[in-house]
Amino acid sequence: MACACFGPSNSKGQMKTIAKNFQLSVSGTDEQQKLAYGKQENDCDTLQVIFKGKEDNIGRMRAIEEGVVEGCIHIFETRELEQITQPFPEAFLVLTEPASTEINLLIYSKKPFQGLVRLLDHKDNRIVADAIRSLINIITAGSDSTPNKEPHPYYQSLQEIGAIEKLFKLQQNNEDKYVKDLAAVCIGVIFKAQELPQYKEQIIEQLKYLLIDNDEWMRNASKKAINCLVQNNVDPKISTNTTSKDVLAGLAHIEDEQIRKDARIGLKLLSEFKGFILFIINVY
Repeated sequence: MACACFGPSNSKGQMKTIAKNFQLSVSGTDEQQKLAYGKQENDCDTLQVIFKGKEDNIGRMRAIEEGVVEGCIHIFETRELEQITQPFPEAFLVLTEPASTEINLLIYSKKPFQGLVRLLDHKDNRIVADAIRSLINIITAGSDSTPNKEPHPYYQSLQEIGAIEKLFKLQQNNEDKYVKDLAAVCIGVIFKAQELPQYKEQIIEQLKYLLIDNDEWMRNASKKAINCLVQNNVDPKISTNTTSKDVLAGLAHIEDEQIRKDARIGLKLLSEFKGFILFIINVY
């Protein structure tokens, strides 16, 4: 747990200390290494206490300016994967959400992709999920800052480091549903205004089911991914009528009006997608 001496607020000095601790190399005896890891994990817990679920863009800006993001990236890029425990990607994740587009653009400027993509090879699916979710938050900011009908500005850099290939493999082969769903969302955003090269039907159907997911973040993320894909002018020749009817029919059994609203918005986007013919039925 976080050290009691840290309150729920942050300061420039506190962020600077955390950033410095993250940059330290862990060496020495087993006991010394254990102590060093413990200190860093306590710092991760502190970041969770400060930022999780809080729209504190000023605090996040301070953390970025003092080097906390770069400290996390250093760990992701240099530490043996089996030595990276969940507190580290969790701490990074809360810096990306709930955060403004400007904050995530600033995080992108610190070159986080190499380290985050490396985490996709981790054996712990919780760590993989946190890494993908951070990627989604960062690349969504890039998408939001780019005109419609233009490809994603980060597509090439992600392609060059093998991120897209890894995401497709996770979406197809990982046994964890949450990881598969996150991978589908991430792929959808990356392929903004482009045609999906493979698994088109499967990924888009997956995104459609996520429109009625219980988690609000996942519903919003799937809408973003769908919005990116519908900017593609190429006819994808995908038949998705059955899934659309299933999703719409599923709304009839959902009492949460926000979930129903989110799903209707997402399906409306798809109904405008060239190549889709949706059988809209009266279930509302």
